Amino acid sequence: MRRLPVVLVAAAILATPSIVSTGLPSLQAGLSEAEKFRLSVVRPVLRALGSESCEMETLLVATAVHESHLGRLSENVFQITEIAIEEIKRRGGTYPSTKPTLFHQTKAALDIYTGYQEYQHGRVERIPATAREVAFLWKRLYNTPAGKGTVRKFLADTEREGVVWNCNR
Repeated sequence: MRRLPVVLVAAAILATPSIVSTGLPSLQAGLSEAEKFRLSVVRPVLRALGSESCEMETLLVATAVHESHLGRLSENVFQITEIAIEEIKRRGGTYPSTKPTLFHQTKAALDIYTGYQEYQHGRVERIPATAREVAFLWKRLYNTPAGKGTVRKFLADTEREGVVWNCNR
């Protein structure tokens, strides 16, 4: 039996309309919606991009949880703004002007976190392991100091949705 390349598998998973009900339901029984999102969206995208990291998975899942409650508030799961899109494009990245898939949205969120750091500091800093430190990183790099989001709300949202912070599983 021939195995499909990871990129094709990720594309097939992300082409489905449901955000967290994709993947293999029998393997996802009993998992929180945040963990289903991690397994069916974030992990395949990071694998396809060659950016696998438990800490980055957690950061992206927590971001989607806070920004859109995993797509329940908006189809723009990571709340990618026009300003962020312009910045991604200015740094040489791409983002579709119509109907961005979950792949595009996840990649854009990754670009926001890693691209900004590389652009500003010439390096990507270590992603923290604790919820509180991740919340402060989100506020500084993703939401910005002038944004409406708060560390307290970010932490409350991620706790409510059952985000798993332990990468030493």
